[in-house]
Amino acid sequence: MSLTTGLSCIMSCLLSVITIAGMRLGKEWICSSKQLTILGGFLGSIIFVLLLTMTNNAENIFFGSGFQSCIFPEIFTCMLIACIISGLIHPVCGTTCIPFSLFALYCVHQLCQELYGTPKQPSVAPVQKKRN
Repeated sequence: MSLTTGLSCIMSCLLSVITIAGMRLGKEWICSSKQLTILGGFLGSIIFVLLLTMTNNAENIFFGSGFQSCIFPEIFTCMLIACIISGLIHPVCGTTCIPFSLFALYCVHQLCQELYGTPKQPSVAPVQKKRN
Protein backbone atom coordinates (compact mmCIF):
# COMPACT_ATOMS: atom_id res chain seq x y z
CA MET A 1 0.00 0.00 0.00
CA SER A 2 1.53 3.29 -1.05
CA LEU A 3 0.69 6.68 0.36
CA THR A 4 -0.17 9.83 -1.53
CA THR A 5 2.43 12.57 -1.65
CA GLY A 6 0.68 14.68 0.96
CA LEU A 7 0.14 11.79 3.34
CA SER A 8 3.74 10.66 2.89
CA CYS A 9 4.92 14.17 3.75
CA ILE A 10 2.84 14.19 6.94
CA MET A 11 3.91 10.67 7.95
CA SER A 12 7.61 11.37 7.45
CA CYS A 13 7.26 14.57 9.48
CA LEU A 14 5.52 12.71 12.31
CA LEU A 15 8.03 9.85 12.26
CA SER A 16 10.96 12.28 12.36
CA VAL A 17 9.43 14.09 15.36
CA ILE A 18 8.85 10.74 17.11
CA THR A 19 12.44 9.63 16.40
CA ILE A 20 13.85 12.93 17.67
CA ALA A 21 11.71 12.73 20.81
CA GLY A 22 12.80 9.13 21.39
CA MET A 23 16.45 10.11 21.07
CA ARG A 24 15.99 13.01 23.49
CA LEU A 25 14.16 10.82 26.02
CA GLY A 26 16.82 8.10 25.79
CA LYS A 27 19.78 10.48 25.85
CA GLU A 28 21.32 9.03 29.02
CA TRP A 29 20.90 5.49 27.70
CA ILE A 30 22.44 6.37 24.31
CA CYS A 31 25.41 8.07 26.01
CA SER A 32 26.03 5.09 28.33
CA SER A 33 28.29 3.07 25.98
CA LYS A 34 30.33 3.41 22.80
CA GLN A 35 28.11 1.07 20.80
CA LEU A 36 24.99 2.99 21.74
CA THR A 37 26.53 6.30 20.66
CA ILE A 38 27.10 4.73 17.24
CA LEU A 39 23.46 3.62 17.33
CA GLY A 40 22.60 7.27 17.99
CA GLY A 41 24.38 8.19 14.75
CA PHE A 42 22.38 5.55 12.92
CA LEU A 43 19.16 7.01 14.34
CA GLY A 44 20.38 10.38 13.09
CA SER A 45 20.67 8.95 9.59
CA ILE A 46 17.08 7.72 9.86
CA ILE A 47 16.11 11.28 10.77
CA PHE A 48 18.02 12.45 7.68
CA VAL A 49 16.08 10.10 5.38
CA LEU A 50 12.77 11.11 6.95
CA LEU A 51 13.56 14.83 6.64
CA LEU A 52 14.67 14.36 3.04
CA THR A 53 11.46 12.47 2.25
CA MET A 54 9.37 15.18 3.90
CA THR A 55 11.21 17.96 2.06
CA ASN A 56 10.97 16.30 -1.34
CA ASN A 57 7.28 15.49 -0.88
CA ALA A 58 6.56 19.08 0.14
CA GLU A 59 8.41 20.34 -2.95
CA ASN A 60 6.40 17.96 -5.14
CA ILE A 61 3.18 19.32 -3.64
CA PHE A 62 4.16 22.98 -4.11
CA PHE A 63 6.19 22.82 -7.35
CA GLY A 64 4.55 19.90 -9.13
CA SER A 65 5.41 16.26 -9.55
CA GLY A 66 8.79 15.37 -10.96
CA PHE A 67 10.67 17.92 -8.85
CA GLN A 68 13.96 16.37 -7.71
CA SER A 69 16.10 17.11 -4.69
CA CYS A 70 19.52 18.61 -5.35
CA ILE A 71 22.70 18.39 -3.29
CA PHE A 72 22.30 22.00 -2.25
CA PRO A 73 20.08 23.11 -0.54
CA GLU A 74 17.84 20.10 0.17
CA ILE A 75 20.28 17.27 0.88
CA PHE A 76 22.86 19.48 2.58
CA THR A 77 20.25 21.14 4.80
CA CYS A 78 18.61 17.85 5.82
CA MET A 79 22.01 16.34 6.64
CA LEU A 80 23.02 19.40 8.63
CA ILE A 81 19.79 19.31 10.66
CA ALA A 82 20.16 15.56 11.33
CA CYS A 83 23.79 15.98 12.41
CA ILE A 84 22.94 18.88 14.73
CA ILE A 85 20.11 16.90 16.32
CA SER A 86 22.40 13.88 16.77
CA GLY A 87 25.20 16.09 18.05
CA LEU A 88 22.92 17.45 20.76
CA ILE A 89 22.62 13.88 22.06
CA HIS A 90 26.37 13.14 21.98
CA PRO A 91 29.20 14.51 19.79
CA VAL A 92 30.03 11.01 18.54
CA CYS A 93 26.40 10.59 17.44
CA GLY A 94 26.75 13.73 15.33
CA THR A 95 29.99 12.48 13.80
CA THR A 96 28.76 8.97 13.00
CA CYS A 97 25.55 10.41 11.57
CA ILE A 98 27.49 11.68 8.54
CA PRO A 99 28.75 8.34 7.11
CA PHE A 100 25.47 6.60 7.94
CA SER A 101 23.56 9.38 6.17
CA LEU A 102 25.83 9.22 3.13
CA PHE A 103 25.29 5.46 2.91
CA ALA A 104 21.53 5.93 3.29
CA LEU A 105 21.62 8.57 0.54
CA TYR A 106 23.49 6.14 -1.73
CA CYS A 107 20.89 3.42 -1.05
CA VAL A 108 18.01 5.82 -1.73
CA HIS A 109 19.67 6.90 -4.98
CA GLN A 110 20.13 3.29 -6.11
CA LEU A 111 16.52 2.49 -5.26
CA CYS A 112 15.27 5.50 -7.22
CA GLN A 113 17.40 4.53 -10.20
CA GLU A 114 15.88 1.05 -10.21
CA LEU A 115 12.31 2.31 -9.84
CA TYR A 116 12.26 5.53 -11.86
CA GLY A 117 15.36 5.42 -14.05
CA THR A 118 15.14 5.01 -17.78
CA PRO A 119 15.64 1.42 -18.89
CA LYS A 120 18.92 0.76 -20.61
CA GLN A 121 18.53 -0.06 -24.28
CA PRO A 122 20.98 -2.60 -25.65
CA SER A 123 23.29 -0.99 -28.11
CA VAL A 124 23.28 -2.52 -31.55
CA ALA A 125 26.34 -2.11 -33.70
CA PRO A 126 25.54 -1.08 -37.27
CA VAL A 127 26.09 -3.83 -39.79
CA GLN A 128 28.40 -2.86 -42.60
CA LYS A 129 28.06 -4.43 -46.00
CA LYS A 130 31.14 -5.99 -47.50
CA ARG A 131 32.30 -4.59 -50.79
CA ASN A 132 33.38 -7.03 -53.44
